[in-house]
Amino acid sequence: MARLFYSPDSLKCEKAKEWSVVCVSLRWLRDLLQSDTGQVDLHQPVYQKFGDDLQSGLLIDLNKARGLLEPWRKPIAITPECLAKSSVKRKFPSLPQSPLVAKRARQEESFEALPRVCFTGFSASITLDLTKKLESLNAQIVTTLTLCTHLVARNISRTVKFLCCVSSCSYVVTPQWIEDSFRKGVLLDEDNYWLSDKQMEEKFKFTLQGSVLKAKALPLFKDCLFCITEKVVPEKKTMKQIIECAGGRVLTRMPSISVLKHMNSRTSPNNRVFVVSCNEDEATYLSIRREGIPVYNAEIVLTGVLKQTIDMDYYRL
Repeated sequence: MARLFYSPDSLKCEKAKEWSVVCVSLRWLRDLLQSDTGQVDLHQPVYQKFGDDLQSGLLIDLNKARGLLEPWRKPIAITPECLAKSSVKRKFPSLPQSPLVAKRARQEESFEALPRVCFTGFSASITLDLTKKLESLNAQIVTTLTLCTHLVARNISRTVKFLCCVSSCSYVVTPQWIEDSFRKGVLLDEDNYWLSDKQMEEKFKFTLQGSVLKAKALPLFKDCLFCITEKVVPEKKTMKQIIECAGGRVLTRMPSISVLKHMNSRTSPNNRVFVVSCNEDEATYLSIRREGIPVYNAEIVLTGVLKQTIDMDYYRL
């Protein structure tokens, strides 16, 4: 406890003695702030002298405390992505009609996130036209896929943008959502404009809306680790982006055989290490597979994200 004045008869001091709490002067706090080690012995006699540091106790040597003040001199850098992520619409509900209730009530803010939209599969001119219409409705156009809430597309594809957005978006809609919203002058309910591609959905035996809702409830690769060999297609950088959007993590190097065996002894698909390889990297993965560790092709990620399922048998090499 730090005080300018010390009265042995005061209630606080009596209680401090009773509880074995040391009373120190303000000088101790000053020296602690200026200490290089962050440790000052509070039992030193100089800190038991009270009343003589009324003026000096508050004086801090700026040269010694420079480390404390330096962060305050540097401006905080805020990226455009952070600004986009924090943008909200504010709605102020009307106050209750009853005078007695209104007197006690506070006017609270309710927040509705602005749609953050990206496009895939459109020409530059069409994208520009759709962008202008969305901006007139106060929606935002983003290029950072992890910030995107709405993907606009004409059909299902397995591009990196589409697969990332299946994991990170709340909606995948057709451009008709934008056209109808623009005509009405307000953003319409997205549930009436979900993208449906019967050919792709029948081919891969899934529904796009179902996959997006699954990903929203729980990331597919949550707590999963991946090791990707050199010649896998698509390249490691692309696979990493898709995996991370789905909640997984890509290791920079292959773990030891013992670690792989330990991780893959778990029955749940989560908390495992997935080794992803290809026929061109057979020399790399054969020694791993001989130890009974499963090795998968890239489809465990590509088709897995599209369908939001982890098939641990179908995609083995």
